[in-house]
Amino acid sequence: MSTEIVTVSWNVQGNPDAWDRLAQIRDQSGAQFALIQEARPPRSWRCHPDSAAHGEWNITAHRDRKRRFASAAVILDPALTLMPVQPQGRADAK
Repeated sequence: MSTEIVTVSWNVQGNPDAWDRLAQIRDQSGAQFALIQEARPPRSWRCHPDSAAHGEWNITAHRDRKRRFASAAVILDPALTLMPVQPQGRADAK
């Protein structure tokens, strides 16, 4: 059995307006899931990191440099569920 999920992948370069544009893309394309890079926390999306967990919206790019954005997995279709696995920053990966 094959299950297709319409997915968006986008580097938003820290633009807070990208979340509004993502809603437009969802509505126009029927996208169900998004992988977003360099994102700032959204107001209200089902995602990982959780949109309310502002402290988790940072990436340690190097041991001495913390970025104020994150990569996020975003649910665009309420019929889908998300089971996240906590990522590690490159500096901490082994």
